[in-house]
Amino acid sequence: MIMSLKKIVITFLLILSLLFNLSCFTSRKAIELNKEGLANSKNGNYEEAIKYYDKAIEADPEYVTPLVNKGMALWKQGKYGEAIKCYDMALELDSKNVKIWNNKGLVLANQGKYEEAIACYDKALSLRPEYVYALNNKGLALLYLGKSEEAMNYINKALDIEPEFSNAWDSKGDILAGAGKHDEAIDCYDKAIALDPNCVDFWQSKAVALDENKNYEESVKCYDKALMLQPDSMDGLNRKGQALYNQARYEEAIICFDKILNINPKDIDTVVKKGEALYNQARYEEAVRCFDRALELEPGHIVSLKGKGLALLKQNACREALACFNACLKLEPASVDAWAGKGRTLYAQYKYNEAMDCYSNALKLSPDNIELLLEKGKILGYIYDRYDESIECYNRVLAIEPEHIDALYYKGLVLDKQGNYREAIKCYDKILSLGSTKYTDPLVRKNNDLKALEKQEK
Repeated sequence: MIMSLKKIVITFLLILSLLFNLSCFTSRKAIELNKEGLANSKNGNYEEAIKYYDKAIEADPEYVTPLVNKGMALWKQGKYGEAIKCYDMALELDSKNVKIWNNKGLVLANQGKYEEAIACYDKALSLRPEYVYALNNKGLALLYLGKSEEAMNYINKALDIEPEFSNAWDSKGDILAGAGKHDEAIDCYDKAIALDPNCVDFWQSKAVALDENKNYEESVKCYDKALMLQPDSMDGLNRKGQALYNQARYEEAIICFDKILNINPKDIDTVVKKGEALYNQARYEEAVRCFDRALELEPGHIVSLKGKGLALLKQNACREALACFNACLKLEPASVDAWAGKGRTLYAQYKYNEAMDCYSNALKLSPDNIELLLEKGKILGYIYDRYDESIECYNRVLAIEPEHIDALYYKGLVLDKQGNYREAIKCYDKILSLGSTKYTDPLVRKNNDLKALEKQEK
């Protein structure tokens, strides 16, 4: 009887041992499958990674890690709803895991659900008050809600706990940049870069701040560094191209735009930017082809219609240019640029009355548009001899910009035509005092006016 009992106990223990070993075997299998998923995720093969995570979850439903990693892979694909489901399932298994709460908050923040994201970060912080990732991410969520002062408090708290936390320095830079403190922001980005020089986002953040300071030469260097780390970054190529464009380095900008278009030929914004760069190089036929391509992608694209109209006008194709501007105005009657472009086209066709009407319409929409005031002033003063109205246009420009050389010069010319030499001399004197070399004859005109005044006084 005793022997039988011993056999039963031994058999029971053997079964328990076998079950334990099977359980361990299943967990080891799940771990290996999870590793395969991570390897695919690292290479950006998220679909394949998810297949491995699913197998790992199937092998061990209690193993939380593949659920978390699957959520991350779904998040990277922009499948936010599915990612949230994964994190919720993971939290059912491990409700005190601060990383899961933090990740769920990040997905919600990516959806613009900042209040819900903050609730997740708060949950993580209730479990671990000094968890710097949740402090940093809560700060960013507050920033996006427009609460920059509160945001800075959380970022600073994270930095007090971990002074070498690169993400927090980047976040602090974002807050300062949002407040227009770009120099201070750049200092923060530099600290982030010093801690993690291989982070693409830090280099791009610094470059954007340099762009805001109009330091395009230095910003291009930062974009170059970011593109060395991530050569096919569409955002990096686009921003670098724009920075080069802002420096009038159009050929280099076009190289960036072409790289983007090789990746995505249907990127209409880049097609248009390339057209504008070509226009600024006086490569008008190529510019028209770019704008035509943009109009194939989006037939009513206003910017492309305007750009095409201007490029055609430069080629004296006035009838085709006019058709572009009329199409713009049909789609957007309040387009200042379209009214101005139409006015210039009609002026080139010697249709001055119609051109004047266009400039007047444009100025109703944009009363302080200096370029339009100058053009209207020229028509009034030189085509119609309506001197007082012409001078009024130039005076409006000078009220906005008292040292505007063109307005001073053309006002002087109209005053000369009126025989008002004394006032004309004041215009030429102002130009000479400013040291401008844009026009070669203000001194000659002043001397001629002095002679004319002498005759008047005799």
